Amino acid sequence: MRGLRALIVLASIAALTVGLLAVQASASPGSHMKSTFKAHLDGDSTGSRGQGQAIFKLSKDGSEIHYKLNVANIDEITMVHIHLADEPGGNGPPVVWLYPDAPPQAAPSGRVNGTLAEGTITADSLVGPLAGESLEDLVNAFRGGLTYVNVHTVDHAGGEIRGDIS
Repeated sequence: MRGLRALIVLASIAALTVGLLAVQASASPGSHMKSTFKAHLDGDSTGSRGQGQAIFKLSKDGSEIHYKLNVANIDEITMVHIHLADEPGGNGPPVVWLYPDAPPQAAPSGRVNGTLAEGTITADSLVGPLAGESLEDLVNAFRGGLTYVNVHTVDHAGGEIRGDIS
């Protein structure tokens, strides 16, 4: 009788394991990974009262990132980028243009309160050190805390408000 119970328990465990493996195999690669990223932008380093919020959503197949950038209390925006740093909290070069969507810089925007830009980032959008690389490289930089959004203005050419993407 004990042998039969042990056999039933082992068979149940085996069936459960096979079922879990099947569910895991049917899930898309990386489906358990974070796919929405955000950045809160502020002017702490410049004394600006400007604020912003950037939201990035990775498509299910990993081929696109949809973004929306809202700003408030900021004047004469010339350009906005995602930058790639060597270490979390560091500085680095632009790797994606968010506003305008490609060089050269835009004419100053005047006062902005609301959505400044929204669009889609693909591998073809990557510039600087990520040019020619895959979109996965940018996503891995997001996940590693190596990216930030920087809003450049006439008064602060190096960036008036900024926020790390996490």
